[in-house]
Amino acid sequence: TIADIPKILHRCIRTGVNLSLTGEPGIGKTSIIQQTIEKIQTLDPEFKLWDIYTPSLSPIDFSVPMPDTKTGKLKMYHNTLLPNAYDTPNLRGVLFLGERDNADPSVNKALQKYINNESMSGLMKPKGVIVVSDSNCISHRSGAVQQSLALLSRSRLVHVDVDAEVVLKHFAQIELNPFVQAYLSLRREHVSGFEALLKSKGYAVWANPRAWERLGKSLDDAAEHGETLTHEEIIGDIGEAVGREFIAFMHAATELVSYDEIVANPVKAAIPEKLSDVYAVMAML
Repeated sequence: TIADIPKILHRCIRTGVNLSLTGEPGIGKTSIIQQTIEKIQTLDPEFKLWDIYTPSLSPIDFSVPMPDTKTGKLKMYHNTLLPNAYDTPNLRGVLFLGERDNADPSVNKALQKYINNESMSGLMKPKGVIVVSDSNCISHRSGAVQQSLALLSRSRLVHVDVDAEVVLKHFAQIELNPFVQAYLSLRREHVSGFEALLKSKGYAVWANPRAWERLGKSLDDAAEHGETLTHEEIIGDIGEAVGREFIAFMHAATELVSYDEIVANPVKAAIPEKLSDVYAVMAML
């Protein structure tokens, strides 16, 4: 699960092992990698992070021969965004390749040698730098394409699953909007609706941890400014079915009861009759 990634990443850094994470979209793979490295950097300022969106690369973005007008000979030029053992052999850190498997296979063929600490005509990864990548799977219909098995063999492959309890714990730690937390405490199956979307073979927005976090921040912002989030905004974050259920939950949790009255007089306080509304009130309490 996402909760395991920091320990896995620390082990890879200590042992010099490259790491490749796969998992469905929107579950926080990229975020947990970046957060873990930021924590390392607070204790070790010399530890570096190079963050590259792999699909934006082309094969010539690593090394390319160009004419040297002074000598009349070809000269190799290298991407200075990439750590190079020939220039700075003692560098330590993580080269993060976002959405690696969404890149063109020709890009990843060039990456194979770099990841494996092999020379690319004057460009080579320092031994103190590991490559960490994240990707969706081909079956996720998110743009990932078939890559070579040789590339796969150069990293430790870890599949990241969604765990509702881990997600809810994270939401509590970051103090995400209480309505989101209360709803998901009752409807844990709606933490992620990606599997259901895949089975439907549809093309639509779905509920996922990233979307819930985005919605929670928007609910906080609306409340702070005396506004109300529109139904379209809610559905635009978490999808039609879950969105309308969440809207009904919000109505029950905010407009049907007085929480002050329930706390002051729990025996005689008025409560809704509809069972789903009662659950919404219970979750908020």
